Amino acid sequence: KNFDFAVLMLILINAGFLAADWPWSVSPCTTKPCDTHSLVLYVSDLIFTVVFTCEICLKMVAFGPKNYLKGVANLMDVFVVIISLIALFIPILKVVRSIRVVRLVSLLPALLVSVQALFMAVPALATVNIVIAAVWFLFGVLGTQLFMGRFWHCSNAGTPVMVGRADCLPPNQWVQQRWNFDHIGMSIASLTIMSWGEAWEVFLWDGMDSTSGGILSGSYLSPLAGVFFVLFFICGSFLCLNLFAATLIDEFLRNQDEQAGLTEGQKAFLRNVKVMLHSTLPPPTAMPANPLRKSIFIMVNKDWFELVISSCIIMNMIFMALEHYEQTETWTKVLGAANLVFVIIFCCEAALKITGFGMRQYLLNRGNVFDFFLVVISLAGLPFEDAPGASVLRVLRVFRLVKRYKSLKMCFEALLYALPHLVNILQLMLMVYFIFGVMGVQLFGRIDYSHPDLQAMYPQGLNHYSHSGDLPRPFLTLFIVSTTEGWSLVMEACMLRPEGCELTNTCGSSVAGPYYIIFLILTAAILINAIITTVLAHFSSAQDNGQRLLGEARVRWALIDPGRTKR
Repeated sequence: KNFDFAVLMLILINAGFLAADWPWSVSPCTTKPCDTHSLVLYVSDLIFTVVFTCEICLKMVAFGPKNYLKGVANLMDVFVVIISLIALFIPILKVVRSIRVVRLVSLLPALLVSVQALFMAVPALATVNIVIAAVWFLFGVLGTQLFMGRFWHCSNAGTPVMVGRADCLPPNQWVQQRWNFDHIGMSIASLTIMSWGEAWEVFLWDGMDSTSGGILSGSYLSPLAGVFFVLFFICGSFLCLNLFAATLIDEFLRNQDEQAGLTEGQKAFLRNVKVMLHSTLPPPTAMPANPLRKSIFIMVNKDWFELVISSCIIMNMIFMALEHYEQTETWTKVLGAANLVFVIIFCCEAALKITGFGMRQYLLNRGNVFDFFLVVISLAGLPFEDAPGASVLRVLRVFRLVKRYKSLKMCFEALLYALPHLVNILQLMLMVYFIFGVMGVQLFGRIDYSHPDLQAMYPQGLNHYSHSGDLPRPFLTLFIVSTTEGWSLVMEACMLRPEGCELTNTCGSSVAGPYYIIFLILTAAILINAIITTVLAHFSSAQDNGQRLLGEARVRWALIDPGRTKR
């Protein structure tokens, strides 16, 4: 364990050095003059490569090569070390050094069980992928036959010129659109972009406006061409991508119970949460002897009292939502008065419950403790009502509805049960972001996003906010890509080779295509769907009849024995 912990620390330190790398670092320093930053990174890379190689050798000696190479995780470690050794002599391979963090999978149980859970769905997903590939190939061939040569236009320095190919004379140029259907490879790439819903309507309009190769396009010259794009969007996006997601969800729900994919510590946490929520008896609620307190005790336990308080909470949320920028002074006073009224109501509620239950009995209920905390916060915030952000904590009042409605409580419990699984998946997602982020710095970090051509064509693709120049900017860019919002613009900008870029080594690369598509599949298609699947799986656990009966038994026991005499 100590040895594995030391290796884990070395991998994390190595990850820090990888994150400190930048696209202009020089390598190898043995044959090229290096600045201090590049020299430190190069020496650290040598040290970590030697250390990890020695680690693999020691394990092979200790366990024997045959026994050591039986484990899939060990094979992955050997592969990573071999790539690192080759990268010392082939500098271009330093792009893939970030895969060293994959070794965390074999050292961190949470990551390992998440990867194993995903691999359980591979056989079913492989069958679905065959269906998806067949659909893509069918529409790719059909698209090539229908639209080959039709996605071209006459251009003058980027400005469209409305003439056909025969009249497109110098200095004009007859150029093709970035995504077209001129051959099967480009057709499949165009269909992939369309399937994610990214500007698919642009393909639709361009196809409907074109007639044949070299002919000037016009408005709705081929209206029936739209049938092709609509059919593919239905089959490719609505059916195929959702079939992939549904298969992943079905395999997760079928092959795992609620504790599958958890470490022993996480299983213990989940068991303790269930015991806390369903097995412990409610706090004792002995009725006071004093007639006044007794009447208050009965009143605050009535359903109508809870309904009134819940209505006040909802009304409070509505008034908070009505606050807006540059509101009138009169409206500000109205909202302030409304907040004061609600604070008084909630204070009266707390006072009535404390009077009816008694302070000790009142504080034994966790829900009452939370309510009392919000009342104290509300009272403390009254003098600072006009301060910026003063109303932020008041939003917490909405959580008081959780304990009052079973459906909300069930949703809350489902999220609580899913928390260990979600932590595992988020760790795996963070590792994927890191690997692709570090690779992005080396692949696309030198692109000059301020170049006039790039800004003219893809201002929303790469810019001052979204680029791969240095960490952590690539993480933000990758997060935007994983949401499928404008991802094709980022990809196209990273593929652009503006005039003169060779002189400054700031050209884009065609590697951007597979790079972003693979990342999109891993995150948007697999990991994000895994998060959804995890939450769905635990909703069924929250609705478990056994847990419901146990909860009802707790309530009945509390009614029969309110003083907890155990008789």
